[in-house]
Amino acid sequence: YGGTNIPQTTYNSQVKSAQQAGKRVHTYLWDGVGGNMTNAKAMMAYYLPRVRTPKGSIVALDYEDGASNSVTANTNVILAQMALIKAAGYTPMLYSGKAYLN
Repeated sequence: YGGTNIPQTTYNSQVKSAQQAGKRVHTYLWDGVGGNMTNAKAMMAYYLPRVRTPKGSIVALDYEDGASNSVTANTNVILAQMALIKAAGYTPMLYSGKAYLN
């Protein structure tokens, strides 16, 4: 987020364990890139190849921090990220709060 990608070292084992338990698994990404399209695309380029949940599973963007003052820039970033998630074969989902998105 904010131009810094932070790996979750337990992600792969968590996915594997959940799958072995017969659970449906999905992926969650903390998305604090605000309205910065460069950071947004870099984030997706870093994380999408690392997704280990099945194609079609949800990749949720948690957009609750770092929004810029430009509603248009923030919206364009979210839409671009959602399109990249979909193009990678996953189901995009936006997680946030109404007050923050307003």
